[in-house]
Amino acid sequence: MIRINLLPQEFRKRSSSISLSQNALIGLAGAVVALLAVAFWAWLTYVRIPLAKDLVDQREDKVEKLEKQVEKIKEQRKDIKQIEARIAFLEGLQGQQMHWARTLWDFVELMAPDDPEHWNGQQFRVSIDSLSIREAKSAGRRGKKQKASPWSFDFTFTMVGAQDDKGGTYLRAFWATVGESVFWRRHGFMNLPEDAYTFDEWQWDEELERDILQMALKWQRLPVTDKKTSGAGKGG
Repeated sequence: MIRINLLPQEFRKRSSSISLSQNALIGLAGAVVALLAVAFWAWLTYVRIPLAKDLVDQREDKVEKLEKQVEKIKEQRKDIKQIEARIAFLEGLQGQQMHWARTLWDFVELMAPDDPEHWNGQQFRVSIDSLSIREAKSAGRRGKKQKASPWSFDFTFTMVGAQDDKGGTYLRAFWATVGESVFWRRHGFMNLPEDAYTFDEWQWDEELERDILQMALKWQRLPVTDKKTSGAGKGG
């Protein structure tokens, strides 16, 4: 059966369904997008960015701590190198002191012998007046690597002979005994003992009845480089 509503339009019942126009739908969609954009901005501004800043701050603090540790390690390495250099210097100095102690001991035994035939059978006596040991300055050539400087063994002595007019004989016996001695052969002295000789002036002492010579000598010894220098060297 067909029902026809004959009432005027203003008296008819309104329909309960809602019909939205296209413009309303577009406006609603825009509002939703705007809300999402605001929500994303709020999340980015108040959540994500602060977390990122905290992470960056933590990383920077960690990097700063690591840089401090690296600098500390570098300083410790410098200290270690300085300590190693000091140890090497002290060890070298100790080795030189020990070697010089042996050198001086052999020198004393050479110059103050117990054997009366020590000086190749010649009757004279030697007494040391002064002694100095220092590093000699070596003039290096240009373009060549500088080698270690030798050591200068400078001393003055008095030679007292029993007979007059035998000064030349005494000196020859002195040079020969020194050149063949443990003192000269073991400790690396350079050249021959008499190479440092310049002149002699003997004086006869009437009161002592002895021939007396005062002389200064400058011998040079090779630098101590290793333990091998303590062994027997070649004769000068």
